[in-house]
Amino acid sequence: MIACLNYDLGCAMKVLVLGIFCLLLVSCRTGGGDDSPKLHDFYRELSAADMLVQIRADFGDRTAEYRVRYSLSLDEERVTIVEPVELAEISVLVLEGGTRLEFDGLVLETGALPGTGLSPLEAIPFTVRTWRDGHITAQGEETLDGVRVVRAVHTSTYDGQSLQVVTWFDTETLHPLRSETYVDGTAVLILTFLTVTLG
Repeated sequence: MIACLNYDLGCAMKVLVLGIFCLLLVSCRTGGGDDSPKLHDFYRELSAADMLVQIRADFGDRTAEYRVRYSLSLDEERVTIVEPVELAEISVLVLEGGTRLEFDGLVLETGALPGTGLSPLEAIPFTVRTWRDGHITAQGEETLDGVRVVRAVHTSTYDGQSLQVVTWFDTETLHPLRSETYVDGTAVLILTFLTVTLG
């Protein structure tokens, strides 16, 4: 009788553990999940945006921080430096095939940057394009600073370099809260979205 009871308890424990494991798999979806089309569609249909973003760029031997304003409209896509103040009002107009740097009424054609790394001022346009066109390889819900979020992992390429972009979106609005870009497992860019208006 005791042996039979032990056997039944053992089976019950196995079933319970298996059930918990299955629930964890469902709650931590990978391969895109059911909300992947929602994210892609939301950002593919995006026609206007205004964001104030804190950027932390890791160059390997040093790091730099910027605060920028990103604006998107039907006419143009632009990034303007807010901080550091000595660079304030320098503006990058994002064009097909390159960028154009504007400051003090002067215009300097910069073209595509050499190498495989993103410049900090190209980080936000690249990230928005990744949300539109990148492939979601993993997705799940979690909490970030007390806010319920969708954590999405996108893969994308820039100048032939494979990049991974991890972004935390507010589950209610799908607005971004934080995004990290990785090269070979190292975070080279961290974006913190301070204010976001999308249309």
